[in-house]
Amino acid sequence: MEDWRVVQGFECYSVSTLGRVRSDIAYKNGNAGLILSQSTNQRGVAYVGLMKNGVQHKRSVALMVAHAFIYTARPLTFTTPINLDGDRMNNRVENLLWRPTWFARKYFRQFLHPRARITRPIVEVKSKEVFEDSWTAAITHGLLDQEIFEAIKDKTYVWPTYQRFEVLR
Repeated sequence: MEDWRVVQGFECYSVSTLGRVRSDIAYKNGNAGLILSQSTNQRGVAYVGLMKNGVQHKRSVALMVAHAFIYTARPLTFTTPINLDGDRMNNRVENLLWRPTWFARKYFRQFLHPRARITRPIVEVKSKEVFEDSWTAAITHGLLDQEIFEAIKDKTYVWPTYQRFEVLR
């Protein structure tokens, strides 16, 4: 089910759990709720143009969805939403997590050459959730594949979730 919330600072627009943005202004013909077209910037980030006082403001769709729907208590440094699957046009709420900006850059960079550093099944120690490889675990939990590899090798946890993983024997 698609849920809609008003966009902070732009009360004539709403954003949905499916990553869509609409205008809530009623036009002369009575139409309201028109879905806005999304564009991408040079980094591939999906954005829309929102009008306020006759001026257009470009806003990130992922950021609007995250502000509207992701309420998790997060450190103040977690200011950037990441798209778990690496597709910056897929801004469904279940595909977004908050992370620090520096981490988000590294996260998206790993999609330039996606590969599992551990190609055998691994398990998350606490939940016992099994993943076919380190890459699947990384994109499921919004982690860096390289960090999972190093954490398994060093028998430590992965930042920022503090999860521990092991290779299944």
